[in-house]
Amino acid sequence: MPYYRFEKEDVLHNIIKAYPKVRFDIYGGRQYYNGAFKESGSFTGSVPTLGEPGYLSLFELNVDRSAQFDEGPELIYGFLSKGSDYVGFKTVSTGAYNQADYGDQFNFAYPLSASLTREYFGLGDDPVVGASGRCAENRFKPRREDRGADNFRGIVPSLEPNGVTVSSSFIDALRNSFDSYVSLSPHFAFSASNLAWDFGTYDKGHQEMNMIYIPSIFYGSAIKKGSVSLKWYVSGSLMAECVDREENGELIQVSGSGRPAVGGETSISPTAQAGTNYAKTVTDGVTGSVVGVVLYNEGIIALTGTWGLVGNSNYTDKFRHIADTVKGAESPKWTYFALGMNDHSQSVVQTTSHNVSSSFSIEFKGTTKVPVMTMFAHAPKRHLNFSNNPTFVSGTFTQNSNGVNILTSSGTRALSSSIQYKERNNSKIKNIVSSSFTNHTASFERQTYISKIGVYDKSHNLIAIAKLATPVKKTEERDLTFKLKLDI
Repeated sequence: MPYYRFEKEDVLHNIIKAYPKVRFDIYGGRQYYNGAFKESGSFTGSVPTLGEPGYLSLFELNVDRSAQFDEGPELIYGFLSKGSDYVGFKTVSTGAYNQADYGDQFNFAYPLSASLTREYFGLGDDPVVGASGRCAENRFKPRREDRGADNFRGIVPSLEPNGVTVSSSFIDALRNSFDSYVSLSPHFAFSASNLAWDFGTYDKGHQEMNMIYIPSIFYGSAIKKGSVSLKWYVSGSLMAECVDREENGELIQVSGSGRPAVGGETSISPTAQAGTNYAKTVTDGVTGSVVGVVLYNEGIIALTGTWGLVGNSNYTDKFRHIADTVKGAESPKWTYFALGMNDHSQSVVQTTSHNVSSSFSIEFKGTTKVPVMTMFAHAPKRHLNFSNNPTFVSGTFTQNSNGVNILTSSGTRALSSSIQYKERNNSKIKNIVSSSFTNHTASFERQTYISKIGVYDKSHNLIAIAKLATPVKKTEERDLTFKLKLDI
């Protein structure tokens, strides 16, 4: 079998950038990824062993597997043994790791799954705490407070802070991320007091806000600009929609009626303190208002539109829940969008008759970069015109006692015994050249059909096989080049 070395110009490396489209539908506290539905298996209630169709498995492991051996195949799990390298899972505490003996095994459960999550941040201070230990209304509390020097003990007096602002959530940790997008739009500014911007004074550390988190497994390196669309349906009819129309991260309301503040931002007084209701009275505006922003690289959608959406005959519903208790009916607004999407209220939405009319959809495109290696395999003239296939020589086939077809008569290519293997020197190559005339044999030409191409490393180890959908005829006068592409 001949080998041909790839020359320098025969191997190319490049990157393909793709924009896969993603859609999530949310209804009744459940979400559905790209229209997928729950598919039951033979051993588990869900083929991907994820329970709900709105999730993705990181490694696609444990497909249709059961945790109980007598019910089906056991679950695959990750494991590490304690060694001198002190490498372990971050779910294993330092104390448990130190107490283990060398060689002890630490396990990690699969599947690792991901899905969209939502977190609602409201205004005011509500002391009610739910059974999960979270503050009421999905951390419905002020997120910043002023601390004086007397709040800090054990600090050298000369270093004591005075009147600093301390964050009580991770919203403030996103301050730099928000501000880094200000070059795209002033709506990204974490706080603003420039009235010339036409949307007043506000502070995202105090605003009512609806945060939607998208894991990177769904979008790759970044969300594509101009691809985000949020739709709110009531009884199957579109009530309101906002899109990333200007490709600058602003989510602009393009359908649905409402009474938003100018520009769509909820304003606050620049001198307001924690514990105060910062909502500005909404007065005018319908479509064209900014309801929130998209952090493309972080995969975060921050919705701040607090005006009531008054479409669909002034539809109202119960969108907020405290300690598994549904609050009173309110008008829908963008800060309530995607209620029940992994936001610690989905159990209430699923088990009660509330919020039965609203459904939501989130659409966007991701950005994926796939490294690709392109290889050109050449079949030169007067090469690769011999084959080891038994049909390459003329003769007839007969079936032996084991039911195997073997070439016999004058076409036998070799003689073999316990002491020798010898090819016949009078074997004739079968002429497969077709003729344009009836009952006429065309002049003999060496012809083969290439069906597979093997790729070998420098030690002649087979590392890949490219199969052709249809074998290609190779004549002695023909040069062929095969283009092979491999995603790395």
